[in-house]
Parts: sequence; C-alpha cells; structure tokens
Amino acid sequence: MSNPIMGFRFEVNYPDRKPETLTVDADEALVGSGAHCEIRIQAEEIEVEHLLVRMTAQGVHVRARSAKLPKINGVEFAESMIPEGAAIRMGSIELKIALVDISGGAAIKKKAKGGTSPMAYVGLIGILGLAAWLLLDDSNHGGPNTAMPEAIPSLWPAPMSVCAVSEPEQARAKASELWIVANARAERRPFRIQDGVTSVPAFEQAAACFGTGGDLADKTRASEVARILRSKIEEEYRLHRVRLEHALNVGDSITALKEVRVLRQFLEQATKDPKTDVYVGWLAEEDRKLTIAVDHMEKKKK
Repeated sequence: MSNPIMGFRFEVNYPDRKPETLTVDADEALVGSGAHCEIRIQAEEIEVEHLLVRMTAQGVHVRARSAKLPKINGVEFAESMIPEGAAIRMGSIELKIALVDISGGAAIKKKAKGGTSPMAYVGLIGILGLAAWLLLDDSNHGGPNTAMPEAIPSLWPAPMSVCAVSEPEQARAKASELWIVANARAERRPFRIQDGVTSVPAFEQAAACFGTGGDLADKTRASEVARILRSKIEEEYRLHRVRLEHALNVGDSITALKEVRVLRQFLEQATKDPKTDVYVGWLAEEDRKLTIAVDHMEKKKK
C-alpha cells in the first residue's frame, strides 16, 4: 500500500450562514481575506493575512500574521500547535483544521477533473499575481518605508535586585505571589508575546524578594529562569528585527507588515523613553504605510 498524501481540511463556521469545508493539497496555507490566501474568508474581522498554517511532524502549527490575535479556548496566541478537534476563534468566525489523507480518493479524482473549489483557484491566481507584481512593479521595490531608527529600545530595564518590601515574612509572601504570576505569564508565552516579555521582570522581582525573605534556593531558581527567558526573548526580538529589515530591503510588504505587527507586540509595555517612543512611533507609521501598500496590491490583482 502506498504512503498516504496528507493535506489540510478547513471547516469555516460563520455566525450567519452555512459552514464551508475546504481541502488544501499543500503543507502550508494562508488564511485571510486576501485574494492570494488559500483559505479566503470575507469577514470584517479577518485581516488580509490572518493565519499561517503549517504541517509538521507533531501536527498542525498555526502562527498569527495579524495584530488581531486568534484564540483557542478563549486564550489569545501568537503561534501554537493546535490540538486535534480544537476550534480557533477569530472574532465571530470559528475555524477547525485537520490533517487528512488526500491520496487517491473520490474527492481527489473530482478535483483532478475540475471539481476544485473556486477558493483554491483564487488562491493560486493570487500567489502568481503577487510574485509577478513583486518582480515587475518597480514602485514596490524599496517599499513605502522610511529608514529604520538606529537606536533600538530595550524590552526591559536592568534586572530588579531589591524587593519592594523589606520585612522577610512579607517578602516571602510577595515572592510566592510574583512566582505564580510569572509562571502563568511564561506558560502563555507561546500564545501571547507580551506575556512572555512581562514574565521576565516578574521572575526577577520574585528572585529579589526570595532573597530578602532568606529563601536562597528559590532566589537562584527564579534568577536562572529569568536569565534564560531574557536571553531567549531578546534573541526572538532580534530575529524579528532582522526579518523586518530584510523584508523592507527586498520590498516584501506582506512579510514586512507581519513583522511590524509582531514587533509592536514585543514593545507593548516597554519602558518609555525617547528611544522607545521614536521606534514605536516608526513601527506605527510603517504599519499604516504597509497596510496601504498591501491593500493596493490586493486591489491591483482584482
């Protein structure tokens, strides 16, 4: 028996009309309102590119490509593996994704004879149109962008080394409270970037209070977790800046818009200073310009 050929089955549930079930023969697919998306959803709450869905050895992986983060079980996420049978909520739209064997069955024969969903043709035409537009339209290269600020803001101030309370018993209680908060935020990090960012100072404050309370082992544990998270998140922050710079340099407005919105999530609660204000203001302006550019691309393809 030949090995199965796997693809995606998408079930889109609307609040006001019948659900749609679509099958995609690919190992990744875009979900959004754009004509180039494999799964096109025309609804007010759906962005041009809302989700990137990938097939992995572990199952279905979804990454948000919009500042309007999707939810699973009421919890927002930036990227996550999707449990089997789980529903992704995007405003009033519910999306279920499954991996299915698309090899050789009646549905595939029908597809080969011309029974493919119009959605799939729209997606293919959109992708080809986008590629041609990027190659041939000189106005897109260099993009609608201004220079990236040289000064890059920090996500956090220096680690806190002094507990907010000085009495040992109160410090231990404060440390335990901060530890619980920090752990909860760190667990939500795969779903929401800002929770990961804010977990770092919470762990650092917990470490300081454990020290004031005399719990040196817990201080060491909290400090080490904070150090590891600080390093990992800093590296992710750097990688997204590099990807944005590359996308702007090659005139890839779609990728640039995604990276701008990710970076804005990193900096939602960054320490406010002139350097941060300049960079955050630049990101907001790039978001506006790139949104216009992507919308222009969509209209040009219609």
